[in-house]
Amino acid sequence: MSFSAALSSSWMPAYNASFVFAIFFIVYILINTYIFMSVFLAVVYNNYKKYLKEEVRQLVRAKRHKMARAFAVLQEQREEAGELVVTQANWNQVVRLVRPDISNAHRELLWSVSDDKNQGSIGKVAFVQLADLLNIEVITLKSRPHPLHSLCPAFYLSAPSRLLCRIVQHRAFVIVYDLIILVNAVFIGLDEENPMIANSEWVFLALYLLEILLKLYVFEPRAFFSRHSFWNWFDTIIVISALIATIVNSAMKSSGGYTSRQILDIVFILRVLRLIRVVDSIQRFRAIINTLIRIGPMILTFGQHII
Repeated sequence: MSFSAALSSSWMPAYNASFVFAIFFIVYILINTYIFMSVFLAVVYNNYKKYLKEEVRQLVRAKRHKMARAFAVLQEQREEAGELVVTQANWNQVVRLVRPDISNAHRELLWSVSDDKNQGSIGKVAFVQLADLLNIEVITLKSRPHPLHSLCPAFYLSAPSRLLCRIVQHRAFVIVYDLIILVNAVFIGLDEENPMIANSEWVFLALYLLEILLKLYVFEPRAFFSRHSFWNWFDTIIVISALIATIVNSAMKSSGGYTSRQILDIVFILRVLRLIRVVDSIQRFRAIINTLIRIGPMILTFGQHII
């Protein structure tokens, strides 16, 4: 509480003197957030690695021991050299039983990795590595044409349409919207009672909606909203939620019965969350966020075992 009071007492006089100080405080918060996230991630990851290293080592030993026992059951002796091997037929049966969900193409890919010499059989070392290969996520990419390419090929393949696609795919398009997000951050810190500041929210929402529509025009919608496109889902959900909350906020204000602070709080939170979109363009920030997302479930699982 004392820290918040001290921060407020130092912030308000500076803001009253000039709104330019708002930019200083926003940059200050961004830099400190970056430093805090880096230190936090380092501490969390080091402790996580320290406590799980021995457990992972034991799991790897147990897995290799079980794979060696499975090899002893399936092994056959090669007539030429007398070497103990597992044939492709037996290998395929094992993979079908263990992972019936994978496709034939996926199974053939795994076999080609194991049998790199095309001998039709693999030894003990390659067979033991099967467990690791099955844990590797293989993504099958299917090239789908854009729906507009099928419905209106003449329009979608026209020169203006191709120019628009090149603009959206260019790095400058991302930079422009990063600058828009930073300008939006400055406006969030300004006085909302000012009509120009209040109306600017609609301008930013329109720009964000335009960005999503342009990307959907350029990129195939199912690929854009695939389960691996976290940031596309995040952007769309945040922008649509902010649009709905802003419409509700404006409707309640115009009705004259506006007494609740909950809608205001929701709108403010969504505005701040929109600023996280700039993280996707900064490599260091993106690495931190993606690492936290990936190790988060494992850390929670490990915490449950400790508790």
